[in-house]
Amino acid sequence: MALFVFISGYLFKDEHIKDVKGYIAKKFKHLVIPYYIYNLIYGIIFTSLKKSNIISYGLDFSFESFFVCGWTHGHQFSFNLAMWFVLSLFCIQVIYILIRKATEHQRINPFALLIILLTIGVGSIIVHTKYPSEALLPLTRTLFLLPFFHLGYICKSQKEISNMDLRKAIYLLFSTTVIIAAIIILKKTGHFPFNYEYYAVHMRFNGLIILPYFVSILGIAFWFSFSKITENNIGNWTITKKISRSTWDIMAHHLFIF
Repeated sequence: MALFVFISGYLFKDEHIKDVKGYIAKKFKHLVIPYYIYNLIYGIIFTSLKKSNIISYGLDFSFESFFVCGWTHGHQFSFNLAMWFVLSLFCIQVIYILIRKATEHQRINPFALLIILLTIGVGSIIVHTKYPSEALLPLTRTLFLLPFFHLGYICKSQKEISNMDLRKAIYLLFSTTVIIAAIIILKKTGHFPFNYEYYAVHMRFNGLIILPYFVSILGIAFWFSFSKITENNIGNWTITKKISRSTWDIMAHHLFIF
């Protein structure tokens, strides 16, 4: 999930700050409205199957399950549970552009802002760990994921990163691969006592605070360097372009198809 937020931040443009209302309206149109259209369709399908006793899980169709649950856990109709990310991404984008607008004339160093957002994100983990609340989940989850959006913006806006040459990309890919392999081996042999897996949707971090950010950034670095190496080859394949134009639908429907 951190990688998906990072990619969205990578696509953020400074020109959006000039028209905050337009940006938010555009994101509402492209994220929130399609979400509720699909939520309605899957709610009807899910309810029909449930009343026919074909399935026995998930929530009944109601005002809360249709309008509210998408902002909290998003698992109300099961078949489209992967879409919980859509409303969270909308919240992230709204808060991010409001922060950028508020600090537009402050000339805050982007890396300093990243540190601030990471600090806030760590705070959100602590708060949710000590005071788990479904009502606060949309806020704490947004604050946790927000640094990854800004990290994506940094990697696009900093030319030395976005224009990374092949040699540096290979070195970064090799380095991250070695670290990831080492962590997995240490975990398998019992020398790494921490469970590095976490669930952003429910803000479950196994009691850890810093490690979720470490493994997420490590994974982002791996895929970022991989994409830099392959963008001139795989990136030009026809099938790659077709997939990239269908990511919304793949994300929305893949569980139901399975």
